Amino acid sequence: MGIEVIDIRKNKIINIKPNPATTQFNIEYMAEQKNLVSLTLINSLGNITLKKQYSVNPGFNNIAVSIGHLRAGMYFCKSAGRPESIY
Repeated sequence: MGIEVIDIRKNKIINIKPNPATTQFNIEYMAEQKNLVSLTLINSLGNITLKKQYSVNPGFNNIAVSIGHLRAGMYFCKSAGRPESIY
């Protein structure tokens, strides 16, 4: 089971799975061009718990994010590339 977000501005489909996750989750999406993507995880108190940059290529991309060090709970995932941000 995962979370699917459709960004109608760029016709991108984003999957974040599995949900819930315990040690790792994957982000899948289509990129229009080579880019650096910044990923930020924010806990339910608003604290940044993870911030990393990943290099992506045009087409399908899969980013594996390790979260085994985080406490159980609800987190928000912010993905930002040039020029867009997706929450």
